[in-house]
Amino acid sequence: MSKILGTKGKQVLRVMTMIMMIMIICSPLAVLAADEPIIITIYQVFKTSLPNADGTFTYRFKSLESNDPMPDGSTTDGYTFTITGTATARIELPEYGESGLYLYTIHELIEVEKPYYVYDRHVYTIEVHVDLALDVKVVVRDEEQTKVEAIVFENEYRLPATDPDLMTDPPVRKTVFGSPTTSSTFTFKLQAGNPSDPMPQGSINGVKMINITGSGTGGFGVWSYAVAGTYYYTVFEVNTGETGYTYDKAVYTITDRVLQEDGKLVLHRLVTNETNRLVSSMIFNNYYNSAGGTNTPGTTNTPGTTHSPGTSSSPRPTNPPGSSYPPGNTNPGGKPDGPKTGDESDPAYYLTLFSLSGIVAVVAMSYLICGAKGERRS
Repeated sequence: MSKILGTKGKQVLRVMTMIMMIMIICSPLAVLAADEPIIITIYQVFKTSLPNADGTFTYRFKSLESNDPMPDGSTTDGYTFTITGTATARIELPEYGESGLYLYTIHELIEVEKPYYVYDRHVYTIEVHVDLALDVKVVVRDEEQTKVEAIVFENEYRLPATDPDLMTDPPVRKTVFGSPTTSSTFTFKLQAGNPSDPMPQGSINGVKMINITGSGTGGFGVWSYAVAGTYYYTVFEVNTGETGYTYDKAVYTITDRVLQEDGKLVLHRLVTNETNRLVSSMIFNNYYNSAGGTNTPGTTNTPGTTHSPGTSSSPRPTNPPGSSYPPGNTNPGGKPDGPKTGDESDPAYYLTLFSLSGIVAVVAMSYLICGAKGERRS
């Protein structure tokens, strides 16, 4: 019995110790004793899809008063250092011999902007509060003087987007057979496999419609890609129920593979029909019957039913991570959010944290006392 109580007691004490460590680490207002080193940690996040992109960036830490303590290696311009890739840097401040408020700033030093780079332009203010006992409290604020948990800089290298002028816009060719007395207007839809995929101007939620009156041609337009991947689109005619017409049920698939080639994004486009054969234009034939009759809108020519894309035995290329999915599929994951900066600390969070730690301590002590009493009775 005593062994069991001893084991459980150790587990409870471990939990209490972990909670106290989390409270100390999370608290941005932790007070450092006069003999403790003052460490400022800077976090850098570098985003790129190019393996050999230069991810080294320069930062400057500077005091607002010329005589304030500064790290070793500082000059009249301040303390300059670099961080490479997604990593951290640490600045150690010297001891303070007098009480008071010491103010510093830190920002990314951008002397020459390189093409395709996106730089973080945050400017953080570091407040070092030194009390009469020379104990130190450090507070970090952003440009809006909002208190933040950490100093974070996010930089990114973005490959240049594909050139829309180099994109092939396969024409929609409409032919009407029969002898209608008047020309009717026919509607065609371009639909993205994922509504958030790039689309031509005038699109709404991954859909663009065009109209062709009688026999003729039309196009949906061109667009560009900023992220490598595979993207799917379908093109089909919308059955609007014009009297006397039999609508074409063909469905065409546009497959855009965007690859990184020599530091650029290059588009490779394939346009296929319902039998998975390559085509250079999307042909739709409608037949007019002078005897009349009415087509019910929406009953024919729907992707995924008759002549739906992808019915041949030839598989589509596998999507790389982060790419779009074929029409009818959805992304099971979703893009992760990048690190957030500038969030203001919530005092209620710390009050709740301290309250919970107190409750855990009381429960643990009660558990240990009761266990001890039970051991004596046994």
